[in-house]
Amino acid sequence: MLAELAPVSPMESMLAQRIVTLSWRLKRVCRIQNQTIDAMNADNASDPLSKLAKSFIFKGLGATQDPTAGSNGDLALGRIAIKDFSNSRVLEHLLMY
Repeated sequence: MLAELAPVSPMESMLAQRIVTLSWRLKRVCRIQNQTIDAMNADNASDPLSKLAKSFIFKGLGATQDPTAGSNGDLALGRIAIKDFSNSRVLEHLLMY
């Protein structure tokens, strides 16, 4: 992308580098935001009765959560963002970037 901008002067080089950096960040944030929304939807999409049954099973086993929960590798980045923001106002924080 930097070659396409073909900066000539030092000022143009600095501005072109900034454009490339911001473009990369925007793509990255879009990916994180999409995966976070998908991960939040996946967590909320399950049946409440099955969640209750699982909680009783894991409580009886002494486990705190389902070991298979969050095993979807496609949403790993989204789950990391949710944990990073401690589940509070995740989408608002992502929109800041």
